[in-house]
Amino acid sequence: SNINAMRVLEPWADRIASDPNASTVLVRLLATVRIITGDEDTAWDLIAPRINRDPRWLSSAIEISRDLLTRGGSAGAAAAWLDRVTQEWQPDPEDTLRIAQARLDIASRTGSESDLLLVITSLDRLDAMTQRSDLIDRGAALLRITTERQLGRTADAARNARELAAGRPGDSIALSMAALTAIESGADAQAAITTAQRAVTLAEENPRGRFELTTALDALGQAQLASDQPVEAETSFRRVLGLQREAASAKLGLAQALLAQDKSTEAARIARDPLLMEAVRTRPLLKSRYDRLTDAIRTAG
Repeated sequence: SNINAMRVLEPWADRIASDPNASTVLVRLLATVRIITGDEDTAWDLIAPRINRDPRWLSSAIEISRDLLTRGGSAGAAAAWLDRVTQEWQPDPEDTLRIAQARLDIASRTGSESDLLLVITSLDRLDAMTQRSDLIDRGAALLRITTERQLGRTADAARNARELAAGRPGDSIALSMAALTAIESGADAQAAITTAQRAVTLAEENPRGRFELTTALDALGQAQLASDQPVEAETSFRRVLGLQREAASAKLGLAQALLAQDKSTEAARIARDPLLMEAVRTRPLLKSRYDRLTDAIRTAG
């Protein structure tokens, strides 16, 4: 717990604060716990001098806003900290991408449209910057697509995903996003299956690409569901769960596939999974799918 973390750190707090070479991990943890316990100014005094001495510390300051969320801090505290950091220093493209990701994490917690629009604002600032790397451009495009999906801008998300995939035909994540957003925007499901199958093939060729493979298989399963192929979708989702047992989107997809085969009892059991229910609570893109599933289960009796 944060109280226990503070008890462990307290005897060392002054030493960490006064040591310019203190571990980044310890400094971030101490600052995070200080903010959670209501002492943001002390956290600021811990971080600000380090950034002024070495601008590379700015990335750690930004990441503290995400640390707050993972350690049980409030979205409001995370947003206030991030606002304070961004008002004090001018980030480079890499740190601007970090800010956009942190904004998205906050928006995913709050479900607020205004918070989502702040993600778009950060990405627009990034687009205006020069000397961006290809990796940053890719990350920014994926964040924009995700944010547009959460905003319900399905046509914009699909268009940007198509453009990303067209420029990166060997990128399985880009292809997976193109397939998913095509389905969400009402495009041809069979074409989405073809795109997702290409993503799966590419991911299977990468021996260290488990995340890429589970993402591609999940996209394939959703495309198969949209194309009224629940048996094939079940196979795809079970492959995901064989690789990542607690994959929430795949659990949800499996329940949808089972329900489409008149297996409502099995679908209902999955829908009651506490871990799935918690994931739905914290991930807005899953909520509408989950609500449709539970409504359909009740209708099926």
